[in-house]
Amino acid sequence: MSAAKDEKRKSAVYEVQDPSTTEEATPRTEHGAKSTIKDVVTADRTGHRLHLTGLRGVLVLESLIWTFFELFIPTLVSELTPGPEYQALLRKIFSVPLWDRDLIHNFFIILSMRTICNSFLENPTGQTYAATVVRRIIRMVVILCIGSGMATLIFTQIGTGFIDDFKGKLPNQTVKTPAVAHNAVAAFNSLFDLFWITTDFYTQAANTFWPNATLWVPSIMYFQSFTVYFLMVILPYTRPKWHIRGLGLFSLGSFWMASWGWYSATGLMFADIAINETLRTELKRGLRIHKDWRLPYWTIAVALAATGIALKYTWAVLPQYINSMLVLHPYLDLSENYSPKTFEASGPYARLDDWFIICAVLLAVELFQNLQYFLSFKPLVWLGERSFSIFVSECIIFWTSGIKLWLVLSGNGMSTAGANAIVFIVGLLAVATFAEIFYRCVDLPSRWLAKNTYFWLVD
Repeated sequence: MSAAKDEKRKSAVYEVQDPSTTEEATPRTEHGAKSTIKDVVTADRTGHRLHLTGLRGVLVLESLIWTFFELFIPTLVSELTPGPEYQALLRKIFSVPLWDRDLIHNFFIILSMRTICNSFLENPTGQTYAATVVRRIIRMVVILCIGSGMATLIFTQIGTGFIDDFKGKLPNQTVKTPAVAHNAVAAFNSLFDLFWITTDFYTQAANTFWPNATLWVPSIMYFQSFTVYFLMVILPYTRPKWHIRGLGLFSLGSFWMASWGWYSATGLMFADIAINETLRTELKRGLRIHKDWRLPYWTIAVALAATGIALKYTWAVLPQYINSMLVLHPYLDLSENYSPKTFEASGPYARLDDWFIICAVLLAVELFQNLQYFLSFKPLVWLGERSFSIFVSECIIFWTSGIKLWLVLSGNGMSTAGANAIVFIVGLLAVATFAEIFYRCVDLPSRWLAKNTYFWLVD
């Protein structure tokens, strides 16, 4: 190998952790590169910023709870399906901190944007930048196509009639029955569109084929990652004190347009604060108000959290106003293609109430070492490592075997509560097994493929 190629190998970095992504930056030699490739196919992952993986693990637990409740106890997640009063009360009290759909999904998106830029910001070289982009594209294409393809194939073969039967017997008026691809070309096109559409993420075919219609989340992550790639390349070469102002101006513009860009800029901003020593020092000193008077950032985190939680509880009690904050996006009233009503009907969007809570949590994570220590707890990191695998397995298992098992138990005279309990226990074991298989057979090999493809390109 030539000296130039050796130099390229030495500057190769990172490791992508999941579809939403974390990329660790570690210089490699020729020998080191081979060692990293070997490490990538093992389940035991080590590295810095484990607290971010642990935070993803917390979101995985909340996502699992929401998926089960939405399907089998829908009154706990939505007012669309009437149920016992105590379930409606539990929804109003506990759904916000524990299983709020919008908060979970939007947190995943911002956390993804927070992690994908770590490698480049820590080691801003051309090789690091190319590696971050190339490896992530390959990895997400592999895992999304396999995950989506599996779900589409399964429902094509077994149909969706049993889901309609289940919805009538439970009853469940909250969820929609997944669509079925009418031929192989439609299924292939749905996979192709995952990586090319720039609007209508929720109504795309792949999302309608997906059980519980949540495939739009990784699709948004993939699309918005290019916003981060565009913005992050500027930061290492400009004055740190202008970073927050510049990203803030970009966020205001995208907020005006009601796009997802302000979520991407938020994630990048927190990554920059965590890595840039100048910004970290300012974070610890507090927000300067006047001369030597500074306001500690933990007070800002408390204010953001209080505002977001107050808004979320308001929507829980008065759900008819849940989309009232769309009036804060002036573009929707000026656009020829959108209005607040049509935008609301097009599917989930970047919400301001969720943004307040997410920013409060990320601020607290950056400020308090004890919180980082807690989030680095090994079981949480283990769950975070397998976040996409668990996402795939929980959707497929509960919407196929889980529903079929519930119908059998209910048909044999078991109570709804008893059937739900058995389905949850059996489903949890099945999800854990399926997720581990997917992780080892798809997730880890996709990392190996992404790594070696990049090495092949630079060689």
